Amino acid sequence: MPNGVSSQGSRGRVRALPLAAASLLVVGSVVAGVRAVMAATGGHFIYALDDAYIHMAMAANLADFGVWGCMPDRFASASSSPLWTALLGTSYVVTGVHEWTPLVLNLAAALGALWVVDLWLQRLRAGVWTRLAALCGLALVVPLPSMVLFGMEHVLHLLLTLLLAWQAMTVLTQSGPPASRDTGRLAVLAALLAASRYEGLFLVLLVCVAAAAHGQWRRAFVVGLASLAPLAALGAASVASGSLVLPNSLMLKAGGEAASALSVLLKPIAPDLEVLRASRPFVVLVAGGLVFAAAGATGARSAWTPRALGPALVAGMVLLHVHYALSSTFWVYRYDAYLVGAGLVVAAVALTGAATDALTGAIVAALAVTMGADVRANVYPTQEIASAVLTYREHYRAAQFVREAFPGETVLANDMGAMAFFAHTRVLDIFGLCDIEPVRLRREGRYGPADVESWTLPYAPTVAIVQMSWGWVSQHIPEDWEKVADIELLPEHRQLAVFAPTPAVHPAASIKPAVEAFYRPLEADGYRLHVY
Repeated sequence: MPNGVSSQGSRGRVRALPLAAASLLVVGSVVAGVRAVMAATGGHFIYALDDAYIHMAMAANLADFGVWGCMPDRFASASSSPLWTALLGTSYVVTGVHEWTPLVLNLAAALGALWVVDLWLQRLRAGVWTRLAALCGLALVVPLPSMVLFGMEHVLHLLLTLLLAWQAMTVLTQSGPPASRDTGRLAVLAALLAASRYEGLFLVLLVCVAAAAHGQWRRAFVVGLASLAPLAALGAASVASGSLVLPNSLMLKAGGEAASALSVLLKPIAPDLEVLRASRPFVVLVAGGLVFAAAGATGARSAWTPRALGPALVAGMVLLHVHYALSSTFWVYRYDAYLVGAGLVVAAVALTGAATDALTGAIVAALAVTMGADVRANVYPTQEIASAVLTYREHYRAAQFVREAFPGETVLANDMGAMAFFAHTRVLDIFGLCDIEPVRLRREGRYGPADVESWTLPYAPTVAIVQMSWGWVSQHIPEDWEKVADIELLPEHRQLAVFAPTPAVHPAASIKPAVEAFYRPLEADGYRLHVY
């Protein structure tokens, strides 16, 4: 009896090893990243991306004022992840507004994704080596620690993508009539996935097409309708508030300066080939997905097997993402991380049982490396730590300056995250993520310096703080704005500029003392200030 108990305990520990190892890897890397950021920012924890603070500002306004917007006094369709914003807002209602909340939620989503993959593979009777390679590969290929430090919705999007893919691969390949319970589960996951990021609609569309091709028309209709319901509700509220059906971020980042839904839907296909040629992970995912799907269908003499359907879904997601979601202007790897993660997991699922556990694990590990897993860089997220420190120096400091020098006054900015969350004053977004006027002007075929001035002038802004490192900014500065100061961040050579946008009311001379008082002492920390 004791030997039997000991043997069972040993097997249990071995079974738990892959999940424990991958979880420890993620948690340890995140803790190391947080400590490094705080050591470089005087004890402040800052996210690697300024965009994270847009969601946080919207969530805080939702919790405190019931307003869906970057500012507490006006609606703004600024979030392409309504589920993440609502989840943050709900957390803020329960616990109060805390800067750590996105980190905690992201870490929970990352560990949840690892648990889901481990459970999925265990249900398929995958061995320890396969699970270890898949879980650690997922942590390093995405990479999960870096995505957690972004403070945005991408880890939640990955988790929901994996859940819907798992359910679709299971439910759509079952024999017998469709069960209502399975359809309901797919519908709920589809709604959550689409609300986590609009790119979730790519997988939902493919699932619906697969269901219809399998003769399950009712299931396809229910799942598709469920996925559109939350987005349609938000779109209706947005239109009723004077904005557009789609969020400003989608209109600007996918549609460009035209800010047109038509330009998004009718994008030419030719650039897709260039993107695929330049992206090794995308080529691996599309080619591997098609090969795996063909092999799975041939081996089972049916396309309706998990080994055939899963890889086909991944290849389809990549092609739809490349065509509709990818923008070379705004590309950052976080946008396609869900594809890389889902592709690796589906490959592990498709390979399970096809060879020995050790060989399968080796193949999965090789796929992870092929798709670009830089083990050293992804275990210790140096790039994201540096980005967080730059966000602190460029964005947090600027918001702190506004909060101290211009409380209650109107400020203009082109990068709204930290400014909206920390400044605690009225901020207008001249780029257009948090204000609809720039988007409308673009849709009319115009948005130049004169339009910036005519829109903002009635608000009598006191000061404008803009990131001149954006190529877009210099072309949109009105001639009547009076420059107050240039601020250069060394060694990155990032450029900030301070303007007096209404010099007749708030002349540059009235702003210069505040700039001097705040930024001059920071020259010892790598700032270079030039006051005009």
